[in-house]
Amino acid sequence: MAYKILDISYYQPNVDYAKTAQAVDGVILRIGLTYWGAQAMGKDECFEKHYAGFKAQGCPVGVYYYSAADSVAVAEKEAAYCLELMKGKQFELPIYYDIENNQRQGALSKALLTTIVDTFCSRVQKAGYYVGFYASTSWLLNKMDTSALSKKYTLWKADYRTAYDKTIPCDMHQYTSGATVAGINGRVDMSNCWKDFPCIIKGNGLNGFDKAEAEATAPNIKPVRLLISAIGGAPMSKGDVMAFTGLLDALKIKYEATVEGYVITIDEVSRGDIETIEDKADDIGNIDVTEYVPDTAHPEKCAECDLLQKEIAGLKAQLIVEQQYKNGYWKDVQNLSAKLEQVNKENEELKNVLQKIKEMVGG
Repeated sequence: MAYKILDISYYQPNVDYAKTAQAVDGVILRIGLTYWGAQAMGKDECFEKHYAGFKAQGCPVGVYYYSAADSVAVAEKEAAYCLELMKGKQFELPIYYDIENNQRQGALSKALLTTIVDTFCSRVQKAGYYVGFYASTSWLLNKMDTSALSKKYTLWKADYRTAYDKTIPCDMHQYTSGATVAGINGRVDMSNCWKDFPCIIKGNGLNGFDKAEAEATAPNIKPVRLLISAIGGAPMSKGDVMAFTGLLDALKIKYEATVEGYVITIDEVSRGDIETIEDKADDIGNIDVTEYVPDTAHPEKCAECDLLQKEIAGLKAQLIVEQQYKNGYWKDVQNLSAKLEQVNKENEELKNVLQKIKEMVGG
């Protein structure tokens, strides 16, 4: 299941928040920016208004900070300024560092730009926020160590092509700058998001939320591990295993794919990601996605026992099918034998009639 996420700034000053909130699953607001000329920093002119408007509608909100940092020192200042702007607010979606300023960052070495991103993100992350970085596919491929960064922070990738890049795993994909949405005049940016960020962020007490309060008000957000198999506990085909491991890679969920044809998640899976996995199962068909809470004392035994139970169920199902086949086979043999006996009997009667006719003609 993909969530529709809108992102806006002061370029969209007039918003009917009630209409827009009904049309999307969340919104990322520009909270601030660094002007590339003098590298002065400022708050987005519409941030406070947009934040209050969407919050009043119960719409999940996140923010991004537009960077023009060309040094670690400037990145540290941007992080400190962004933290100041976020004080006293709560965000259900991540805090993103927007990297795309060609004037200040386009000619930087890959090592330096990677360090700049890491500097901002680590500073904000240590302050108790769920952090990510934003960039185009071109920049992700050529201007930073995306693999190293995405192991620490969530990735928001911009790629507007129909045949967009699928080699760089991301949690959110900005697929257009030409979308239309109720409540806003003109074109807007729109993204697909595959991660249940509100559940994760609130459940872990990040982005201004209190973990104890979140657990008390939403006890059902506890994630679970999954066992994915064919219907009835049978093993999946190699193609189906590859389809699910590819999806789990995209969701950044650790898993074990057994040689028998089963997939077990090592990471606990959020409700939003469970829905995404179940949607995939529905698309493929004949797939069983089983939720279970692991034995925290012996998680490996829980997974092993569950897998054995699935294998036993699969073998039982196979035996039933084989027995049904055998029963049907012998029934068919019996029917054919009876028909052959009848044919032989009819042939014998015909022979007798033919013999009598010959005798009559000869006489």
